[in-house]
Amino acid sequence: MPPINVTTSLIASIGFIMVAVGFAPLLRIQLTPFAKHMVRGVLLISILLVMRSSYWDGAQYIAGEKWPALRSWLGGQAFSTVFNVPMFWAAYEFLKARHELIPDEERHKWRWYNAWYHPNSLRIPHWRARK
Repeated sequence: MPPINVTTSLIASIGFIMVAVGFAPLLRIQLTPFAKHMVRGVLLISILLVMRSSYWDGAQYIAGEKWPALRSWLGGQAFSTVFNVPMFWAAYEFLKARHELIPDEERHKWRWYNAWYHPNSLRIPHWRARK
């Protein structure tokens, strides 16, 4: 029987494959800009989670004693970059979706990279402001 991390990785991967398959057809229909960015973000995250989980849990289990050599051949821990860099794109898609939620009359004052900070009432208090 596989170790618990392999079993849970498989279950999580199946779940996120189901999410990706469920959301993928939405790319072919007309969506609002908000929905379009959310769907892209969900698909990216789902695919990357399956890939990362398959690599760190599934590949180690399948490779067995050959795992250290395989990991070394792939560049060791640096191989995580393959999963991390596309996460930037997913974050961008989610922030673009958040930008779409800013009311039209205010949206021109905001950009995708600072939309998370809207509205002003959500501002994080400055730590030096307290006395």
